[in-house]
Amino acid sequence: MVDARPVETETLLKVRPTVFVALGGTGMEVLLRLRRRILQADWNGTRISALDQFPAASFLYFDTDTLEAREAGRAAATDALSAKVAFREGETLQKAVNLARYQAERRSYPHIDSWLPARDLSRIDASKGAGQIRAIARLLFFDEVRNFMDRLTAKAGSVLANVSNEAQLRALGLDTATDLRVVVVASVAGGTGSGAVIDAGYAISSLETPKRPDAVDLFL
Repeated sequence: MVDARPVETETLLKVRPTVFVALGGTGMEVLLRLRRRILQADWNGTRISALDQFPAASFLYFDTDTLEAREAGRAAATDALSAKVAFREGETLQKAVNLARYQAERRSYPHIDSWLPARDLSRIDASKGAGQIRAIARLLFFDEVRNFMDRLTAKAGSVLANVSNEAQLRALGLDTATDLRVVVVASVAGGTGSGAVIDAGYAISSLETPKRPDAVDLFL
């Protein structure tokens, strides 16, 4: 007799290797929630215990605020997942730009002189964020663009290399393409995100190594 029972087929979730880039505090909060969702999700009948076990995504957080990049308030104090979703070393680029130096030497940088405010910014503590002053964030991106692109290149290379780990992907129920996607998350109503998003978008689109992004998406 012929067995007429239907043959079960494996269903894989189609995903693209993606680098998620957070610009500023709002972008950070959104990606922290995304990281939490990844840890809480059911991946083909299992859950992962650490984000490095999810090969389809990598993360980069850019900000003038130098405080620790993790959830604040009640979640940080009471939730066991809070430490696991926090950004780790190598996932953040946080630095206070030297406002006084650039304002004193602005004539040496004609490409920023046209948009750098004339008023004295030296008393602003940029380590606590851009303070709703978009030019501070744009100046930081100008100051750190090489480091930013180096980090982005490393993240892109890592997530593309993970595509070759077919056994790990299948165990999670994933089918990963070779297209590289970069997702930028920021708020245009704030300081760091609104000040850096345009320049960051152009810089990301110009990435050549390991490959040019097949898609650059902005969530604002």
